[in-house]
Amino acid sequence: MSLFVNQDRLLTLIRMVSKSVSFVNGISVFICVLLWVIYLLVVNKQYRYLKEETLRLQVLSTRCAICLPIYSIVVVLSLIYPNAYYALEVPVAIFEGYSFYCYFALVVANLGGPDESVATMRSIDKEMCCSCCCPADRAAVYIRTWWNEWHFIFTRTGVVLISTIFYYLNMRAVFIILQVIAFAILVNGVMSVVNFYENVMNECSNLKGILKFLIIKVSVGLIVVQGIITEVVIALDKVTLKDNAEFTSDDRAIRLYCKFFL
Repeated sequence: MSLFVNQDRLLTLIRMVSKSVSFVNGISVFICVLLWVIYLLVVNKQYRYLKEETLRLQVLSTRCAICLPIYSIVVVLSLIYPNAYYALEVPVAIFEGYSFYCYFALVVANLGGPDESVATMRSIDKEMCCSCCCPADRAAVYIRTWWNEWHFIFTRTGVVLISTIFYYLNMRAVFIILQVIAFAILVNGVMSVVNFYENVMNECSNLKGILKFLIIKVSVGLIVVQGIITEVVIALDKVTLKDNAEFTSDDRAIRLYCKFFL
């Protein structure tokens, strides 16, 4: 395949982009591209020297971070097309849940599989950090963690999808309630992984798991919490944004949020 592009078509594309994208949006596009370049550099470094015994760990480690470049795409698209922001939250919910599931799978694979993970937890016999709400049997802990990550991906995505429908139907009260429920499912999924990893942390020191988890958690927490706060503040009329010729007040609120997030 040729790597050269027709110059006339390229110039036409540049003119179209320059007319439709403001200076701020141009910076946002740059940030989006930069995040993807960084992600690809990390992937290249991860896979440059593949070894069969660590291949599964490398694959899962890469998948853990897939939500980060997805965020960059969603935020940039939302700056240009703010009315699509809540629709774009649906794929974001899928990738957020998938990233945490891959983190859980990474720890399990590093321990040798589900049976070995349960056996390791039993041999350690360490008190769980959330012992008040965790079953005593370590096999039950593993199963509960797996199901919580399942709900993180599928149940939360369903709730986000329904909340998006109510948003476009202009039923804000129902939308906020469903967003809070989706956030509760997210917290439950995150805490389940924390509880599981904390129990086997010393046996997984080779993964540098705390740093990986903090990067994912901070990114997910930032976009989710900011979104809920922004929506609640606007819904309670604490911030008044007037419509202009180009964007509605809701569109302007979404654009402000996306700029702040970037």
